[in-house]
Amino acid sequence: MEVTSKKISKRSFFMLLLKSIGIGMFITSFIFGVFALFGFETVSMGGTPVTGFPGFILSIIIGLIMSIIFTCIMCVYGLFGLWVYSYFGDIKINFKELVESAEK
Repeated sequence: MEVTSKKISKRSFFMLLLKSIGIGMFITSFIFGVFALFGFETVSMGGTPVTGFPGFILSIIIGLIMSIIFTCIMCVYGLFGLWVYSYFGDIKINFKELVESAEK
């Protein structure tokens, strides 16, 4: 199924980016936190490596903050790009499967 539109809502675009970029970055930081939990120097604060359980917790916090920051930055760039693109053509989104909505 293909949907064609002139514009996409800011909230939908932000949520799409948060689910793609944010979850990917959070999983990466979680893996680094697990390494820090076992003594690897994968997490640092102020240039000092943090290992063990504090390193794991710090990695989770850094992952959440960086996910939100990068999602916001990419959302601004993406919305600007889509705004410019909408003057020249329509936005087309292809879907592979439809899921029935309960909101009828």
